[in-house]
Amino acid sequence: MSSTTESDGTERQARRIYRCEAIVLSRVDFGEADRVITVYSRQHGKLRLVAKGARRPLSRLGPHLEYFWRSQLMLVKGRDLDVVTGAETVTASASGSTRNLQVSI
Repeated sequence: MSSTTESDGTERQARRIYRCEAIVLSRVDFGEADRVITVYSRQHGKLRLVAKGARRPLSRLGPHLEYFWRSQLMLVKGRDLDVVTGAETVTASASGSTRNLQVSI
């Protein structure tokens, strides 16, 4: 394999992977262990994502994808939905959002 072919492959893969900071708006269980989440990020707007294995007891993704938590997400472009491959909590709730929701209910 030539070096140009290898560099084309890594460039193509780099375009598929991206990171963003987002707030989790909703979660829906999908299949046996997956979860479809809706998030909002400043860079990409509203996104629907699949977190594979997020409902498993020892999942590394699940704890970071709670409602209204701000998380740094590592994403891979999928055919229909993008896939969450990594997550890290930035803050445990959006500043003031949970208080505003409680007042409106």
